[in-house]
Amino acid sequence: MSVPNLFEKYDIDAVYVSYDVNPDRVKEGIEGIRHLGIMGTNVTIPHKIEVMKYLDEIDKKAKLFGAVNTIKNVDGKLYGYNTDGTGLTKSIRDSSGEDIKGKKVLIIGAGGACRSIAIQLAIEEAASIEIVNRSIEKAQIIADTINSHFETKAIASSKTITQDDIDNVDILINECPEALTSRCLYPILVDLKDVIKILHVHGFGGLFQYPLKINFSGRMLKAFKYRLFYFVYLRKYLSLYDLCLCLSEVDSSKTTLEKYAQRVKILRNAVDDIFFETSNRENPLLKYAQPTNKRYCLSIANYFPYKNQKGILLEFYKSVNDDISIIFIGKGSSRYFAELIAYNLELEKTYGKKDVFFLSGVAREDIPDILSNATLYLVGSFFEEFSISIIEAMAKGVPFVSTNVGNTRLLPGGVVVESISQMHKSIDLLLNNAELYKECSYRGRAYAMQNCRTEYAVDQLEKYIQDLM
Repeated sequence: MSVPNLFEKYDIDAVYVSYDVNPDRVKEGIEGIRHLGIMGTNVTIPHKIEVMKYLDEIDKKAKLFGAVNTIKNVDGKLYGYNTDGTGLTKSIRDSSGEDIKGKKVLIIGAGGACRSIAIQLAIEEAASIEIVNRSIEKAQIIADTINSHFETKAIASSKTITQDDIDNVDILINECPEALTSRCLYPILVDLKDVIKILHVHGFGGLFQYPLKINFSGRMLKAFKYRLFYFVYLRKYLSLYDLCLCLSEVDSSKTTLEKYAQRVKILRNAVDDIFFETSNRENPLLKYAQPTNKRYCLSIANYFPYKNQKGILLEFYKSVNDDISIIFIGKGSSRYFAELIAYNLELEKTYGKKDVFFLSGVAREDIPDILSNATLYLVGSFFEEFSISIIEAMAKGVPFVSTNVGNTRLLPGGVVVESISQMHKSIDLLLNNAELYKECSYRGRAYAMQNCRTEYAVDQLEKYIQDLM
């Protein structure tokens, strides 16, 4: 139903007009709503967070989302609301004919859209929500938010999904690409005839990053299993979904999806709103390290060989800039971590001592402020599909230097090198060219604001769902 028809239906004498508001004039724009007696407005990117500063009251949902997309003017008093996330729940109700209230929900994955989806389900009084994710930390943050604000019982876990788990819930939401490889989903997908089925794929590159050989020590066998799944089951799975979403124009799954799936669209990963906010608190890095220099390069990645912290470290030592430190933050392989420590000692002997820190156990809530104080962000991975950490750096206005992996070649906020051996030259280029540094900072943040906000991803998903309906 169009907006004019809605006005007619509810007997409202109004017109719907769009205005562009300069980011520097948001306050004046909000005051214009108040003083001109405008009944209400919708707010879109990039103003959804900024407008909150100038409203009189903000409802509970909008506060939890951290964004406002609707403003209502009641006698000069401005109220802020957020209607993001309602598209998915409406689709569930429309397709099933049942209400959300009292239902048991299982969400697989805790990505960018999960928070909005889970909060909306809690608002609509779902009885319980279990969020299963490989990394329980992300799921736990969402669960804690729900448990502290709603009657809905939320649980976070990192368990393996079984058929019993699926049989014992009323609503299953697959927000994780790993769930694709769960065979127990196949018969369920076949049986779901009258339900909209959407798959969000995070690339297939991980299926092929290891040589195809069987090694009963573990990893190679796992890689073989995934490849076997790809060739035997995957094509049948894809045809059962009404819509398949991939991460970017260069997503490794895009060609396969376009060949076997019914419809294919792009839905980029989103970063938490906190990465777009400014903070005045002391840099929390000082709780974990005492760098010699005010400026520091930052690399956040699990300590695994394919993340290639060794390559980054070598390039940092080759850089001619000595007045900058480097901070590595991650978790993972203790063996590789020990190798990094030993490698750093070797490099000190060759190049002279530099200020290097390898950190683990850094609290997630400290990451945004540590990142906002960084000078450069470095990625040296051999394999990435969609580097969310680079997007987080761009959101903070921190230029990056990265190897040419995944989506990095599409991003405007830094320098992409074809070989890790070129990284030191790009580090020096950005550190010594103030104009280029400023341009990368501005373009990166602008791109992230326009394309990688949580509300943008939710809006896109809602549009895709409505198009299907």
